[in-house]
Amino acid sequence: MPAAEGSLCPAGFFRRLGAMVYDSFLLMGVVIVAFLPVPLVDLAAPGALWIKLLKPVYLLLVCYLFFGWFWTHGGQTSV
Repeated sequence: MPAAEGSLCPAGFFRRLGAMVYDSFLLMGVVIVAFLPVPLVDLAAPGALWIKLLKPVYLLLVCYLFFGWFWTHGGQTSV
């Protein structure tokens, strides 16, 4: 039987640390998949300044969308 809403206790240090490690692994996989097409863009315009400036923005956008989507659809990234 689930605990009542008011009787939940905060997660301990090791549980939070485990959740951060788990989320980091998930995010790493998402970033790897998201950056697969980046070398193709580099080949299309080698040495372009806008590509060098856009990569960190793209990385932040991917991270934001990953965490933002999970936080707005259930409030957590892990089950």
